Amino acid sequence: MKKPENSSGISELKSKEFLAEAYGLSDDNDMRLFYQKWADDYDAQMIEGLGYCSPRLIAEQLTRYLTNQESKVLDIGCGTGLTSKYLHDEGFKALHGLDLSPDMIEVAGKRGIYQGLRVVDVNLPLPYDDGEFDAIISSGTFTHGHVGPEPFHEISRITRLGGFIACTIHGELWQKSGFEKMLQELENSQTLACRYREIGRYFDQGELEGWFCVYEKLT
Repeated sequence: MKKPENSSGISELKSKEFLAEAYGLSDDNDMRLFYQKWADDYDAQMIEGLGYCSPRLIAEQLTRYLTNQESKVLDIGCGTGLTSKYLHDEGFKALHGLDLSPDMIEVAGKRGIYQGLRVVDVNLPLPYDDGEFDAIISSGTFTHGHVGPEPFHEISRITRLGGFIACTIHGELWQKSGFEKMLQELENSQTLACRYREIGRYFDQGELEGWFCVYEKLT
């Protein structure tokens, strides 16, 4: 019997299998293998199959605060470049990206929208100068324990004073994994100031799944 498909022709069963596998990743090696398997099919599964709206929504929030289209932006966990595509469509050209997966970086590079791409483990010191970027954006990196809150010190370091950090953080991890505590500490030290934080959907037809945040770098 033929598997049911959605209006885009993507198998519903395959999309659910894809999402379950993504949410079940437990370590960096699992992530590399997953994205090696799915890199070429990632956009179709996420956008057409699952209605993935998180990249667009967090990009829209960043552009509310980051109005200079010449700003230098780093996309952390850029994947195939979905988030940066929305920024590029809005006129932002100085886009850079990093990801743990070489396969995803290869796909992102084919978009032709990045000035620089690197394979980087965000849990390690980031290979960028202090205050190098006007903004940092990240969609889907801080989810299901893939990456904890520790990188926010490095993310803050490479953001210029007056710059912005826009990211999504899965709701289940907000308190349990220490994101709320880490970001509150950075606010208390006046390193960051929260400019926007709302719970929202990662998928068009999904539940309110994660926090959408924008922080300004103060010191």
